[in-house]
Amino acid sequence: NPLAAPPVLPDLLMDSPDIVVRPRWSLATAPVFGGPTMDPAVPATFSPYRLWTFQTAFRWLYPSVVADGRFGLSLQRAVRRHRRSMVPVKTDVPLIDLDVWNDVVGRVRVKPDGTPGAGADPLAVYREPWHTSRSPNAPATEIDLAETVVPPTTVSSTWVVYKERSSVDVLLHHRDSRPVPANQAWAILLWRSAPTAAALMAVDPTQALAWLAQAATGVNPAAPAGWGWNQAGGGGAVAWNTLPLPLDARLPRAITFDVNLSAVPDNHHVLFLAVVGSTADDMPPLVPTTSGVATVPPVTVTQLVQCWPYAAARVVQVLPRPI
Repeated sequence: NPLAAPPVLPDLLMDSPDIVVRPRWSLATAPVFGGPTMDPAVPATFSPYRLWTFQTAFRWLYPSVVADGRFGLSLQRAVRRHRRSMVPVKTDVPLIDLDVWNDVVGRVRVKPDGTPGAGADPLAVYREPWHTSRSPNAPATEIDLAETVVPPTTVSSTWVVYKERSSVDVLLHHRDSRPVPANQAWAILLWRSAPTAAALMAVDPTQALAWLAQAATGVNPAAPAGWGWNQAGGGGAVAWNTLPLPLDARLPRAITFDVNLSAVPDNHHVLFLAVVGSTADDMPPLVPTTSGVATVPPVTVTQLVQCWPYAAARVVQVLPRPI
């Protein structure tokens, strides 16, 4: 980063901002409150993730609410207004207690088309936090992923997420004056788990690169013996998910993959390796080159994401969701 003041820290090669992990919508049951009452005057009473969980449902009642895990003045005003509207009426204070949580997280429902739901319609909690009633299916932008996806917690720089059905968003950038047409920009996502992050970043990507070389031609090759990776998305004849909108240099967009982390052992780490491209462009060489001269192929995931701009990686740690 040329703007960073010395000393400049090394790049976090396992912490790409272009890959985020969040709970998959929708849940059969609402997340538990977990106490205590959330009070903006006492930050210790809530975590950003706990507040973000509430906001993902609350914003379908009050569209001005941004799901960012912050208890700002606008959210406080909306909470006070909601408390006054409840039956029985609650005190006019900006507190999120069990009654408010149940009335919002456990009650507010939204249909897939973004209109208010009821009865057996899905709960609004964990709906994509950038969706609105007027744009209920829009892929995320860069600012959406940066500001409206909050992890449960972090250890050093590593996100800790829950071992459950999850959505993994991969951001696509396009550096050309000519936009890529709809459904021609794509991403492929592979993932695997291990006890430590170091073990994952040291994985030899040679076998995965050979598989990706076939997948990038528009097919869905079979996984070789001893594969070790899990493929997310794809299906049928192709291994990728495509972006349903045009992609231009002005507005990066995300492609979403469904990943089930339920079977990952407690406290293990999960590596997500994303590769992006476009059917409108030639696929770049999978062996990096320097001035047209082939260099040594990468032998670890760390080396791969260092030398190949079409790949990104993120490592997360998984834990059971509190009940």
